[in-house]
Amino acid sequence: IYEGTNGIQAMDLVGRKMGMKGGSVMMGYMKEMSQFAAKYKAHPAIGKLAAKLEESGRYIGELVMKFGGIAATGDLVYPTLYACQFLEAFGHTVGAYYLLQEAVAADAALTRIYAENKATTVGDKKKLVEENPEAKFFHGKLMSANFFCNQFLPKVKMITEVIKSGDKSAIDVVF
Repeated sequence: IYEGTNGIQAMDLVGRKMGMKGGSVMMGYMKEMSQFAAKYKAHPAIGKLAAKLEESGRYIGELVMKFGGIAATGDLVYPTLYACQFLEAFGHTVGAYYLLQEAVAADAALTRIYAENKATTVGDKKKLVEENPEAKFFHGKLMSANFFCNQFLPKVKMITEVIKSGDKSAIDVVF
């Protein structure tokens, strides 16, 4: 959700939060996401999505390192210029991480519901999801994770390329 203080929040993320405790807080969080993705890459329901999360996490890690290196030079323009884009990419990645955690639980619940109702074929499962509110709920959780990961995680790569370009033309323009 974009609103008026996004720029302020983005600059706080890049300027203060990212560097907390020498960057160890951010890197610890990134490690947590990476371990989750690695654990679930072979999962039958979310494996491909976990792989996308892992890739996005690598891109975010690259950006964190780039911002950290630039901060060491004292350049305040570059991180400020790209703070909103970083916030967007980071938000997509974090959103996917939490949706995939829900998807793991939803898949387990849906598998249980299928077993309890002896739904073994694709048709049986589809009918059960259509008729059973609990199955519909958990199926919706899985579909939400699929939608978000497939629609938003690919944007992280594009945003990373933009940030890594180093383009400062918006600042270098002469009026």
